[in-house]
Amino acid sequence: MNPRSRTSRGESVQALREIGRSEDLWACKYEELHVFFTESLRRAASKLGADLTEEQEGRLLYYVVRESLYSVLVPFMIDENIESIKVEEPEFNALVVHKDYRSLGWLKTNAAFAGSKQFDEFVEGLTKASCNGGR
Repeated sequence: MNPRSRTSRGESVQALREIGRSEDLWACKYEELHVFFTESLRRAASKLGADLTEEQEGRLLYYVVRESLYSVLVPFMIDENIESIKVEEPEFNALVVHKDYRSLGWLKTNAAFAGSKQFDEFVEGLTKASCNGGR
C-alpha cells in the first residue's frame, strides 16, 4: 500500500471487512467470488487512496476470502491430506485427522475461532452453502 496514505488502520480494516459483507456470497460459484472480491478490494483500495501491487492484492484477497467464507479453517479445508476437521467449542483449537498421520488420531492445531459470534457466522455460512448445492 501507499505509505503516504493518510487513512487510519481502523478505516482500512473497516473497508476490507465491508468487502465480505454480502448475503449472496455463499450462492456464488468460485469464479464469481474471485471477480466479486477482486473488484471489491480494488474499490476499497481506491477509496483509501492505496496503490496495491499485484502481490499485495493477491495477499489481501487470500485474507478477505478466508475471513469472509471459512475463516481460520481454510488451510485445512483446501489441504487434500486433511481427512476430517472438528471444532468442539468456539474458542478451542480445531482438531484434524491427517491422511499421512492417521494412526495419531485427532491432531490439535493452532487454529481457533475468536469467539462464539465468529463460530456462529461460520456455521451459518456452511448451512447456506449446503442449501445452495455446496457452491
